[in-house]
Amino acid sequence: MFTKLYLKIEGMLCASCEKIIGIEVKGVAGVKKVEIKHQTGEGVVEISSDTDENAVLQAIKKAGYEVRIIKKEPDDHGSGDGSSVVVEKKIVNDREPFK
Repeated sequence: MFTKLYLKIEGMLCASCEKIIGIEVKGVAGVKKVEIKHQTGEGVVEISSDTDENAVLQAIKKAGYEVRIIKKEPDDHGSGDGSSVVVEKKIVNDREPFK
């Protein structure tokens, strides 16, 4: 089972901000999906039920942004119904972080 965290993120100005936050949040164990929109200052992060939501918040703060949870809701799709889940984790280097 997963939980969706709906977030309000302050300080984002462009698509690079979205990428920076996405990289940090995807590094948290148990994160299934990350959607960040700098235009609205909002994001949705799907985490496994045993993932500490504070770890997600700390990852965003580490990237230099203020964040708070607007809403949490359970998301039990994909739990034993035969559907597949694809988790993408990208590894970047410090010389070319956005390629």
